Amino acid sequence: MGCICGQQEWIDVRVLQESSQLILHSSELQILTVSVKPLMENETLEALPFPEGQIRNYNYHDNWNKTLLLDPESGTVRVFAQLRAGVRYRLHFLYKGHLSNTLTGFYKSSYKDSHNKTRWLASTTFEPNEARRAFPCFDEPGFKARFQVNLASRDDAVALSNMPRRSLHNKTGARGWVWNRFEETPPMSPYLVAFFVGWLESRETRTANGTPFRVWARPEVMAQTQYALDIGPRILDFFSSLLGVPDPLPKQDVLALPHFVADALENWGLVSFGEKYLLHDVGVSPASRKQQVASIVSHELAHSWFGNMVSVSWWEDIWLNEGFATYFSAMGTNHVDPKWDTFSVTSVTAFLKVFSVDSLQSSHALTIPIGHQSELRQIFDTLTYYKGYYLLRMLNHTLGQETFLSGCRQYIRQHKFGVVNQRDLWKALTLQAHKNGSLAPGLELYRLMNTWTLRPGFPVVTVGRNYTTRSATVTQARFERPMEDVEARVGQAEFWWVPITYTSEPELDFDSTRPRLWLDPAMNETNLTDMPGPDHWVLFNVQAAGLYRVNYDLRNWKLISEFLNSNKYTDISVLNRALLLDDAMNLARVGLLPYEVALNVSSYLHHETHYLPWKAALHNLDYIARMLRLTDGITGYRRFILYLVQPQFRELGFEPNQNDSYLRSLQRKEMVRWACLTGDHVCVQKATTLFKSWMDGKLNPYLQRSVQMGSGVKSADSVAVFKAVASTDTGFNIAKEFFINNAEIIEKAYLQRSVQMGSGVKSADSVAVFKAVASTDTGFNIAKEFFINNAEIIEKAVGPVHLEQILEIIASRMNQPRHLKQPLHLPNLSPCDFFFWGHLKDKVYNSNPLTEELKENIHWEIANIPVEPLLLVGGLSTCRETAFSGPSVICEMLTISFQTLSAKRNIDSLAKFMCTSQPVVHRSP
Repeated sequence: MGCICGQQEWIDVRVLQESSQLILHSSELQILTVSVKPLMENETLEALPFPEGQIRNYNYHDNWNKTLLLDPESGTVRVFAQLRAGVRYRLHFLYKGHLSNTLTGFYKSSYKDSHNKTRWLASTTFEPNEARRAFPCFDEPGFKARFQVNLASRDDAVALSNMPRRSLHNKTGARGWVWNRFEETPPMSPYLVAFFVGWLESRETRTANGTPFRVWARPEVMAQTQYALDIGPRILDFFSSLLGVPDPLPKQDVLALPHFVADALENWGLVSFGEKYLLHDVGVSPASRKQQVASIVSHELAHSWFGNMVSVSWWEDIWLNEGFATYFSAMGTNHVDPKWDTFSVTSVTAFLKVFSVDSLQSSHALTIPIGHQSELRQIFDTLTYYKGYYLLRMLNHTLGQETFLSGCRQYIRQHKFGVVNQRDLWKALTLQAHKNGSLAPGLELYRLMNTWTLRPGFPVVTVGRNYTTRSATVTQARFERPMEDVEARVGQAEFWWVPITYTSEPELDFDSTRPRLWLDPAMNETNLTDMPGPDHWVLFNVQAAGLYRVNYDLRNWKLISEFLNSNKYTDISVLNRALLLDDAMNLARVGLLPYEVALNVSSYLHHETHYLPWKAALHNLDYIARMLRLTDGITGYRRFILYLVQPQFRELGFEPNQNDSYLRSLQRKEMVRWACLTGDHVCVQKATTLFKSWMDGKLNPYLQRSVQMGSGVKSADSVAVFKAVASTDTGFNIAKEFFINNAEIIEKAYLQRSVQMGSGVKSADSVAVFKAVASTDTGFNIAKEFFINNAEIIEKAVGPVHLEQILEIIASRMNQPRHLKQPLHLPNLSPCDFFFWGHLKDKVYNSNPLTEELKENIHWEIANIPVEPLLLVGGLSTCRETAFSGPSVICEMLTISFQTLSAKRNIDSLAKFMCTSQPVVHRSP
């Protein structure tokens, strides 16, 4: 299985301007013949010779009578013929090629069925520019066309495409083979064309209007597709009603593929999923799995409107596709089960991701010029999905949901089956906002939003209060890290139109998210005169509605911290509690806020019960833990984290159960991880017991999929564990969730198994293993050395995308100057090219995101690592006892003196934060 022989294609084109050539795309195809005919005429146009001087630059096949000019580098083909304006022509290609082995283009894959028989599959992954590897075409999103597909297949195989099958007949001269002829598609971009041939089974249901909805999967996992089958039609019906335009395709097929290069792909009418992202095993899968399946199904089906029906004219605006799909995915998932609170979870996930990536100096604008086809895959990144999502969310809060959705409906109706750029969206929303009175008549969204989409980064808004006059001065600057010279950066002239919302302790109004004002980029500062009294806090960016950080004067931070550390902390919304934690820790990280203040804010977590503030906090507390991991200060710091997590760990318990809510299951996972990591004896003992139960084959199936294991499996038989991990999928699936201290052979076994060719381990799972192993002190060095010594093997096993993710995991834990010159044995790369791997390798060294992160880690290490760790003796009697196992008190922590070598800022010690005559860490009254 591999040859694509005897392929034929006809393309109808209308010539708008007289030309002597047509430029199409073709890659890795052998074109045998080509002809160009005017429609309604029988003659074939005479082929014209190549332009002189160009032949030497291309592959030239003289048997084509100089009709074709191929450029393998760009994947283009020029067809030379004299073409008249206003005439329609038909191109005919006869060509052949091969099925790819790379999970891209038209590719082959296989699986073993229950009888150990190899079953072959042929399927497609064309986004962004791989359709040219299956058939010559105008392979750009703006060239929308109607496609009619014919597939030859074995008569016992399944053949699918975007549209329903129109007819089936035997293939002449080929016994056991049939032709599948499919109906013509609506106008769509070439990358959305899809076809599949192979051996899968299906289950079918229908939408409310009778559209067939089928899920295809291996027979062995067919039962696990029922949940996707149940929710898929509901989500399609929801989007059709919400957006006022039904999906025009007459059927919807969904493929669960054992091997797939991405999580999923939105091929119109034939959506493809990596198998694990579509399956839910009742009684075995964790509580969070349903939400995950609903989220990814919603995302791909949302593309039917955003990306498929309305398409971008060029890839530079791809954020319109992915940002909208991410936004409406949250809406669709929330429709499936509102208890998941998917909008809030997605919002916290988004601001954590965007604030992290977009704060780097190497970040790029959301709308970014694409100069070469090799750059296309780079743009499908965090910013495209999550910054796009967040800006749409910001508009929803700014304009009001009714105005926002009405504008989206108008945008879809006006551009149905057409192509757009971002200005088309701004126009539709502006018209609706002016009509509804949601936007001042003098404001145009393109002016406001261009500051967010055409430049990189985001602002930090600084609020300085005058407590005597009850006024405040508000300024903005780009938030960047690393900020090696903070004062020099504050005055940089990069400004945004910022929607300002705020509330105060007397108001506690977290429902009003329409902006009270917009910060004007042309103004250096804005003055407010409606601040609360001197004993009450003010809080900006209500419900995290805007994509910006907020810093306050120290007095306001103190008022916020005291409020959070009281029993009234829930009066501040969950999203704002999460944002306060993330803002405080990152402002401290770059030197704009003393760490003492940030840790005072985080200390309230001792009584926080909601998952989302924990999600934001642990993301940041983990960074400090990584930086301190090789210092004496790590012991005291881990005790501090244990003080924070222990109440919730004891409340939630170790073992998951099927009755857990989605948020509860997520929170337990984090509490168990950190309780075990920081040495809670209950967690360690339970983890050890469960691991031994699994080794003895006594662990129930639900726990096999769901349990998280901490440190403490130190006495396990390393050889037995190695054999179990290296030889069984069950062992591997459990082990990848665990981290094991003092068991080097076990950790190496995980890594070896994760990249072993033919092991059946999926690339995404390999990344999870590296992350698990690298999370421990000893495991980091093991993972790093394993990567250094096996980079080429790893790349072949997991591919460049997952290789880069592994690289990011390792780089994020490096903080020594010598790491900048860490040699890696990567193909064709010098030692200094370590951080150039993947799509970054052609970038300028100083603008490399991984290198920036490493440099920031090194700067943090120099500025903040303890100079003289000491056991604190004074003040023990004034410190509160904690819930630590054994007779421990919080002030037994090591002193950590944070000081910069430049002496420009002097960050007070963690020990000062922990142990003062008036302790700042409180229990709930």
